[in-house]
Amino acid sequence: MTESNDMREMPVNKLMVQMAYGLFYKVQQFVLFLAFGLRDAITPIIALFLQE
Repeated sequence: MTESNDMREMPVNKLMVQMAYGLFYKVQQFVLFLAFGLRDAITPIIALFLQE
């Protein structure tokens, strides 16, 4: 491979790494928001049933 080929492939690899990290971050945030939202929604319901 020549140096020009390496330079041409590098931005594509960098772009793919950035895209993969961005997708991972978005999926992680979605899962965490669901988990914490579910916890916050269930807590008062459980507390209501435990009072009775």
